[in-house]
Amino acid sequence: MRSLRTFGRAAGAFVAVAATPAGALPTPVTAPPPVPVVAAAPVPVVAAAPAPAVPTVTLDRAEARPGGRVLVRLAGWPAGTVVIEVCGTGPAGCAVDSSVQTHLAGTGLGGAALTAAVPPGGCPCQVRVTTLDRRLTAAAPLALTGDRGTRPAPAAEHWATVPPVVTAVALERDPGWWSRLGGPARHTLVVRLRNDGTAPAAVTMSVTVGRGDDPSGFVPPPVVPDLAVGEERAVRVPVSLPALAFGTWTVEGRVVTAGAAAPFRASVESRPWGPTALLGVAVVVLLAVELLRRRPRPVRPRRDVAR
Repeated sequence: MRSLRTFGRAAGAFVAVAATPAGALPTPVTAPPPVPVVAAAPVPVVAAAPAPAVPTVTLDRAEARPGGRVLVRLAGWPAGTVVIEVCGTGPAGCAVDSSVQTHLAGTGLGGAALTAAVPPGGCPCQVRVTTLDRRLTAAAPLALTGDRGTRPAPAAEHWATVPPVVTAVALERDPGWWSRLGGPARHTLVVRLRNDGTAPAAVTMSVTVGRGDDPSGFVPPPVVPDLAVGEERAVRVPVSLPALAFGTWTVEGRVVTAGAAAPFRASVESRPWGPTALLGVAVVVLLAVELLRRRPRPVRPRRDVAR
């Protein structure tokens, strides 16, 4: 039995060798070497820088009648005060008598209600928004119904086109005791104007307050009546300073007539003595307490107790 198994194995080997071509040996089949897998490095994603905000102006209506109210909405503006007015297209002037000012916070959002008025030179018209430094401006078209296109304003030819002369600027201090003790101070800005032109002048004013050479705090603008030829008038504007306002504060403004402006500036020193006095009293009290604490106490004689 064992010899039969041995014979079978030998016969199988002989058959395999016979099936191989002459001179060739059976080639063993080997698996291909493994290909190393290298993980690809992550590609860094660079976020695109946000595009700077573009100031925009939108209106709640596309047309209005002269004297009607238009709601102006603003977005993308820097913080500060802007002037909103109805202007003609191109070199035409603006209706400065109906212009308004509004202060925008750091979000750049805001708005105001504007009275539609026909500008000098008539329409086509637009609502134009401009920063006080005139660096940024944007506009939205507004159709004034009832206006005859290029009809001039009723007295456009008989009104001054240059602002009146600023003859004097002064700040009257708050006489109250509360401001001297460190509370909010309410000063009064006095601007004297004189119309040296040959026609009445329609005047608007913009005022800001703050520290340094570029104040940005909003001050409600005053209503200035028209100045007759040769007339001189003192315009009084309340200016509020916050509590504990130390140092030099600057008040800056412009007198605007028919798009032309005359700047003015004034400053005030705010040094309330109330906080300084309270600090001095507190120091004196603390020193007195410390001296009393360190003062040696008298030694009382001991008395012998009789037993």
